[in-house]
Amino acid sequence: MPTSETGIWTNRCDRPGSAAGAAGGFTLLELLVVVTIIGIFLGVAMLSTDLVNFDRKMEREMGRLDTLLRFASEEGLMESHDFGVEFFTDGYRFFVLDQATGSWRALADDDVLGVRRLDDDMTLELTIEDRIVDLEALAKE
Repeated sequence: MPTSETGIWTNRCDRPGSAAGAAGGFTLLELLVVVTIIGIFLGVAMLSTDLVNFDRKMEREMGRLDTLLRFASEEGLMESHDFGVEFFTDGYRFFVLDQATGSWRALADDDVLGVRRLDDDMTLELTIEDRIVDLEALAKE
């Protein structure tokens, strides 16, 4: 058993080139492989987190629209008003039918049924019998 001058035992061998005497540590290639694997795992985790967050945003917006449509329906029944809704690619807005003139009036200043804009990463699309309807073209008519 080798000992040092101070009498402390060491398992190092002083012969150059021996396995026990080789410097401990990792090679650059091993470090690059580990960093690459960690990067891949982090990338997958970030992508899955973004997808979950986007799904939550979509669910929240669908719930909001459903609630507003139900609210407009109940409000119309209680107050004898006819409500309409216009959809465009980046949002929607509600209208009320003016009984006196027979025209639709936008509820732009209404806190509940006012104009609703979607987030930049969301768009609305209308599909009827497997055909996509261009909402912007309909709005111009």
